[in-house]
Amino acid sequence: MVGPPNLVPGLGPGPDAPEPSRHHALDVMLLALRVGEVMVANAESVADSESGMRRVLVALGVPTCAVVVEMNSLTLSWIPRSGEPITIAQVVDTEDPHLHRLVAVEKLIGRIERGEVGTAGAKSALERAAVLPDPYPVWLVTIARLASVAGWVVFSGGGAPAVAVGVTATALLLPLLALVARSRVPDVFVVLVGAAGVVLVPYGVVWAGLEFAVGPAVIGGIYQFLPGRALVSSVSDGLSGAPVSALARGLQ
Repeated sequence: MVGPPNLVPGLGPGPDAPEPSRHHALDVMLLALRVGEVMVANAESVADSESGMRRVLVALGVPTCAVVVEMNSLTLSWIPRSGEPITIAQVVDTEDPHLHRLVAVEKLIGRIERGEVGTAGAKSALERAAVLPDPYPVWLVTIARLASVAGWVVFSGGGAPAVAVGVTATALLLPLLALVARSRVPDVFVVLVGAAGVVLVPYGVVWAGLEFAVGPAVIGGIYQFLPGRALVSSVSDGLSGAPVSALARGLQ
């Protein structure tokens, strides 16, 4: 097993474990802070982010450290029995959620709890998880996105012409959406541009004289912009007693 002495893998400090040194406590707190940073950056809920950070702290011998996550602000505070308290904080820049990175972080936390990796090894593994590339190539993601649009158009009652228009509108918008996203504007503006495009293109085709079921084409195009991860996090935060975060994600 890897880790500080007197630890019970999966349970944290044993009953005879002494208080950790300041150096060890700070080292573990910085690791837990980085775990929370990666989780919050990828749209994890407040409750799950706090839970992940606490699991790391307990597993590595600093169970009395307080953890507070408020929106994109993380704070950890440890008060030893003797000596000065240690408080560290971090403000996180959120980004598009990369769920495969959250999976990698969860697996790493499990390894820490089982005593399979210590602080140094966990730091290296965490930095690799934080920049994991998307597991699927761009062309495959694009095809899946267009197929999803086509499916929603059919589900909404559209026929072949509506599918063709809805898929074409999305295909034309993808380069523009990538350009807008790279400008680092808030996600709501990316959604606004995309939603406007998938509405204007079908109606433009109608105005040009082609008759088809325009409603399903528009619905199929808009469904892809629903912020599913933010919605799940909003509900999770609301149920776990984080109303401010729940409201903010809900408004998103």
